[in-house]
Amino acid sequence: MILELVGQLWLVLAALTCYYSMRATYREWGYNKNITTGDNMSKQSKATQRKLQCIKAARGVEREQHFSGGGDLVSWRGGTRTVTVDRKKQQSKSACRGKWQ
Repeated sequence: MILELVGQLWLVLAALTCYYSMRATYREWGYNKNITTGDNMSKQSKATQRKLQCIKAARGVEREQHFSGGGDLVSWRGGTRTVTVDRKKQQSKSACRGKWQ
């Protein structure tokens, strides 16, 4: 009788330990952030906003000069974005997602 109670108590303690350790892990990974309070999004100061406006204005002038000099959009964005496909990965992906019966 006593052994059964000790065994049940041990199972309850193990379950509680597992539950609270998972909650702590989720908190460390940032799953329980409160989005409504804005703790993850801070407002920019006026000085930062002024700096960003200056940077944006300079970037706009550079863009105008680039396009007036005969530049195209691809070179403005930094060249072509060529993607080489990993054939082995693509084959295994298509085999995995293929039709099945």
